Amino acid sequence: MQITKINDLYSATGQINVDDLDQISENGFKTIICFRPQDEDKENQPKHDILKKEAKKRGLSFVSLPVIPGQVTDDNINQFSKEFSKNEQPILGYCRSGGRAKSIYQAYEQHQKN
Repeated sequence: MQITKINDLYSATGQINVDDLDQISENGFKTIICFRPQDEDKENQPKHDILKKEAKKRGLSFVSLPVIPGQVTDDNINQFSKEFSKNEQPILGYCRSGGRAKSIYQAYEQHQKN
């Protein structure tokens, strides 16, 4: 798992698995946000409910905020803003490759400046 630190409050990575949750917790993250629609990749994507259950066992919050690849919308940014504000930080966002997790944060930052 390759984690890209954006700042002290947010980092991004590609697809995570149950086996990654201990490392995520040990790295100090408090919340995980999944940007993948459920079953985007049925063969290589763990079910959100399984990740949420296992994350909770490790003291981590898990949020599902599906974003269609290449289509970050204003609604996605607003939902992210709400989740970012109400969930404990630091937050680890993930998607298939980490691209959406990075781009939605960049869009969020732009939105905050306007």
